[in-house]
Amino acid sequence: MSAIASFLGGGAFRAIWGEVSSFVTKRQDHKHEVELMDKQASYAAAEHARNMEGQRLQNELGIKVIDASRAAHSSNTEDDAWLEAVKGVNVKSGIAIIDG
Repeated sequence: MSAIASFLGGGAFRAIWGEVSSFVTKRQDHKHEVELMDKQASYAAAEHARNMEGQRLQNELGIKVIDASRAAHSSNTEDDAWLEAVKGVNVKSGIAIIDG
């Protein structure tokens, strides 16, 4: 009888306590992993939002650069046309009525 009491008091208690302790530890590990995954997901979402905003801004700036380049080119073309027109003012055509 004392052997059974000793077994139940010692070995069985240790086995049950080991299982309970293992369960609690696994539960805490699982909870920690879930929290870590949630934080990583929120960081990834924030990084994605920053990247999308950066790409949107680069796109807008790229369009503005293209518009500025087009305007500068258009302005240069108009300036060249005006310069050619001014150069042609003093050129004689050879027809006295027109040159007069």
